[in-house]
Amino acid sequence: MSKFQEEVSKTLILSLICISDCWADRSPLHEAAAQGRLLALKTLLTQGVNVNLVTINRVSSLHEACLGGHVACAKALLENGAHVNAVTVHGATPLFNACCSGSVGCVSVLLEFGAKAQLEVHLASPIHEAVKRGHTQCMEILLANNVNIDQELPRLGTPLYVACTFQQVDCVKKLLDLGASVDQGQWLDTPLHAAARQSSVEVIDLLTSYGANLKRRNSQGKRALDVVAPKSRMEKALLRHRDVVSDWSPVHEAAIQGRLLSLRKLVSQGWRVNLITADRVTPLHEACLRGHLSCARFLLKNGAQVNAMTSYWHTPLFNACASGKLDCVNLLLRYGASPNPENDLASPIHEAARRGYVECVEALIRHGSNVDHIVSYLGSALYLACEKQEIACAKKLLESVARVSSEELAHLLMDFGADPQAKNAEGKRPVDLVHPESPLAQLFLQREGPPSLMQLCRLRIRKCFGIHQHHKITELVLPERLKRFLLHL
Repeated sequence: MSKFQEEVSKTLILSLICISDCWADRSPLHEAAAQGRLLALKTLLTQGVNVNLVTINRVSSLHEACLGGHVACAKALLENGAHVNAVTVHGATPLFNACCSGSVGCVSVLLEFGAKAQLEVHLASPIHEAVKRGHTQCMEILLANNVNIDQELPRLGTPLYVACTFQQVDCVKKLLDLGASVDQGQWLDTPLHAAARQSSVEVIDLLTSYGANLKRRNSQGKRALDVVAPKSRMEKALLRHRDVVSDWSPVHEAAIQGRLLSLRKLVSQGWRVNLITADRVTPLHEACLRGHLSCARFLLKNGAQVNAMTSYWHTPLFNACASGKLDCVNLLLRYGASPNPENDLASPIHEAARRGYVECVEALIRHGSNVDHIVSYLGSALYLACEKQEIACAKKLLESVARVSSEELAHLLMDFGADPQAKNAEGKRPVDLVHPESPLAQLFLQREGPPSLMQLCRLRIRKCFGIHQHHKITELVLPERLKRFLLHL
């Protein structure tokens, strides 16, 4: 190649690089930032290379510098106008990357240039990443910049919960010292549950020394003691704290173990079947959670309250749905258990749908459960089944939608890819379950043909993003109208 041709090639390359918002897989600026080559990076900037050039995944050179912990490169980029709060398609900011690498210098520089220390819940959280990787200093800097120490993310929980999950003992100590809530974790799951699940005696001892409530139950109705292996070091560590089981009666223990003869004997001796613990847990709650049908039947025959509610609003029916014990579900419904919750915190049909227990869902629907009930932090049971990819439950709920003639909801389901030709156990499609002249019947008939190309494209694009990632559609460089179509708005 001649010297003239070389110059032309260089000019063309630089021209492409300098185009604003150009998408390139990897530019020379990205490479220089990733490898910490400060001189090369400054040379490229003086030649006019766009400091905010991004890859197809919207990764900037600043992201690369922070991920590599190259403080000088990060500072040079920021001084030349790099976007300090740039977000990739995966929701990562430069500050998140700095916390990922544990670069205290990068974290400090970014905050100095105005980086947001606490982000919206749908973006990757810097403090959760720092804690996950055990970068205590990064965590402390973020907390000093007014990050909420108890920020709870839907699928990660609080920083303390993350620290316990990943057994980052130093982070656990520091968070507790700085005042983190010892019992706040991921919804009803506490940090103690996480520590017990990870078999971390040291973390269990730390949490209990800071006053962790050993009686707290998660969404499955289990205490930390219930998730550890019997006779393990973790069980011994928990049992050292006597109050964990002090309010449990022999009737509770018999129900937990499924010992019907012991239960009969205790009741004949005068023990009450409606005894409750400090958390208002009855023996019937325990029998249903573990699927001990004969014990549950005996308790109900002897006057156990079928709709008794714990401190966490769990009923025996909720517990039976949480463990998928259909026999217990049917028994409770026969004895008058309410299939509809009194509040948003413990809905039997939501619990069954999220866990894929389709027969429990079917039983609840037969007994009048409100399939359209919306739980504020979960949505409808159908939405939850779709989110968890519990196809059988989604089909059953879709069939129920047809029965109650909810046209708007059926329309939405089919937009999300529900098959209107799916048949139930009786060989009937949703259209066969509604009045032939109803608006819903007309809707099903309109959808009998193959989906439109637009609909197929939307389904394909959403599938590419994967579960829980659809909020990232808003970050695509697309017309607003198209983004709204992809998001079903």
